[in-house]
Amino acid sequence: MTVPFVPTLGPVHPDGLGPEVFADVIRVAGTGRFLPYDKDRRWSDDKDETVLALDIVHRPGQTLLPTLTRRGAGAVKVHVYGEPGLPQYFGVLPGYRGRGYGRRLWRAAMHWGQTHDAVYQLLQTEVAGPSDALCRSEGLTDLGLVHTATL
Repeated sequence: MTVPFVPTLGPVHPDGLGPEVFADVIRVAGTGRFLPYDKDRRWSDDKDETVLALDIVHRPGQTLLPTLTRRGAGAVKVHVYGEPGLPQYFGVLPGYRGRGYGRRLWRAAMHWGQTHDAVYQLLQTEVAGPSDALCRSEGLTDLGLVHTATL
């Protein structure tokens, strides 16, 4: 039996899942408050994970719902709902660069690939951009260019 997972709440019984649960999670996003049925309210006075409501991407067949947790060093997770098989991209907004977030995301992605026996990992960067510099600092070299265009 597959159990639905709701960001910031965790697993939810299928009979208790509906659009109102997601609406409730988004309604309290960023407030530090708990929903009445949030299991984490037993362990803390403030909610340490929140949905980044302004960064939700919803399109036909897929929804990307990012969350930010302040636990430990902090982390951003992106929950993907919808059609499987689409490539997953990540990046760091310009205002947050230079803090090690990209390097941690990169290393986490590489770790996931290794632990899940990925056959290959495809990397795309902007030529001479921040992600390209990060990859070179991690010891990677390019295999060539397929297509470049100046926009």
